[in-house]
Amino acid sequence: AGAGAGGGRKEEEKSKKKGHADSALRYKLTSGGSYNCIRHALKRSGFKQTKGEAYNLHWGRPLKFPEYGELDVLQKTNHFPGAFLLGRKDNMARACARFRRIFGPDAFEYLPKTFMLPADRSELAADWETRKDSGQLYIYKPPSGCKGIGIRIVSDPTTQISAKANAVVSHYLDDPFLVDGLKFDMRIYVVITCFQPLRVYIH
Repeated sequence: AGAGAGGGRKEEEKSKKKGHADSALRYKLTSGGSYNCIRHALKRSGFKQTKGEAYNLHWGRPLKFPEYGELDVLQKTNHFPGAFLLGRKDNMARACARFRRIFGPDAFEYLPKTFMLPADRSELAADWETRKDSGQLYIYKPPSGCKGIGIRIVSDPTTQISAKANAVVSHYLDDPFLVDGLKFDMRIYVVITCFQPLRVYIH
């Protein structure tokens, strides 16, 4: 009986450690997820923050692939495995370049010519040499940045961008579509809850 009770306690402790339903709803924030809007939304939904592993929701950086396999059935995270392949600007640029090779040059023709540094630095320099007299501008972006941080416009990428820079550089559109004479962007929020079958919610 003693052994059975001890085993029961161990199972209960294991259950609580993994964030099972017999514990309070808890969330854990990691780098990239510490925004007030996230905290407020979760607090209104009855979640409490924790720094331990007894959480029901992880919000922040993408997990490493082995970590996804360690999640309990009642533990959720805000990233699907491999989501960074589209979420990072350099990975997105590589994916679009690959699709162009597969489907032909007309695929994604609306995207400006893009270079990934430092690998494409010589190609970028050659492109600038052929276009510098036309006043071609380039837009420089950190590969994994957000909120416009680190983005800048350059006229001479050979001197205005460090040789060691890890960045995505594209032709800057000189005649964009304007609203009332001003540039704009469209923020469309999308939640993907399943890939098989694909289920997407657009706000």
